[in-house]
Amino acid sequence: VAAFAFAQLLMSPLAGRWVDQFGRKKMIVLGLFVFGISELLFGIGTHVSVLYLSRILGGISAAFIMPGVTACVADITSLEERPKALGYISAAVSTGFIIGPGIGGFIAEYGIR
Repeated sequence: VAAFAFAQLLMSPLAGRWVDQFGRKKMIVLGLFVFGISELLFGIGTHVSVLYLSRILGGISAAFIMPGVTACVADITSLEERPKALGYISAAVSTGFIIGPGIGGFIAEYGIR
């Protein structure tokens, strides 16, 4: 968990700059692509170093995605709607962090890797 957060912390300032430089959608798509690679590595990884690499790539992908998504929401909302919209994004991310491990634990009971 710390590898993900640390990678995101280190990469976020640079990714935020890239969002402005290269565009929001490009950075979101790049982040989703890196996230897909991260999850593939996590699924096929059999050594702890591969799992760490996967989590680091996951943190980098989150650093690419979140500034782009936040900027997109800021672009499409009015000043009055913006806090509510950003709150919904935060709630959605938090819900994923809460529900995701529970679903994974439930599926693990069936022996599905």
